[in-house]
Amino acid sequence: MGLENGIILATHNKINMNDVPEYIVIEEDDWRNNNDDYNDGYYYDVCYWRKCRNIRNFVLSLDNIEPGTHKGEYELDVNHLTALQKKEIEYLCDMSKWEDSIWYPEDMLCSLAQDIANLGWLKDYIMSHKFTKVIFDDSY
Repeated sequence: MGLENGIILATHNKINMNDVPEYIVIEEDDWRNNNDDYNDGYYYDVCYWRKCRNIRNFVLSLDNIEPGTHKGEYELDVNHLTALQKKEIEYLCDMSKWEDSIWYPEDMLCSLAQDIANLGWLKDYIMSHKFTKVIFDDSY
């Protein structure tokens, strides 16, 4: 399978997808939502990276990351999301900084732009919905 990482939103209440702006791309995480180990709410995939060691290493280098409930999961807060969003903006503005990935910079432009929008929405969402959890899922 290899290196696959992502940002997952866990909520106590199901999100009405009609309330999510149409420019935001999130999906219900069917695997977690149908897995007995994850029976404490609803899970949504917000960002996903395959074979992007640069993003993984950046997230894991952030201060105050808490281990999550399951192996390979770390809980993130708004400050972590803001730092990640700024890092992705940095990559988008200067793709010469994009490295340690199997993808060429031009292959990542649309994905990074979508991540930036999704992370902005996610920060707003968790600030107005207190009983949520944001998870960095590290498959490595």
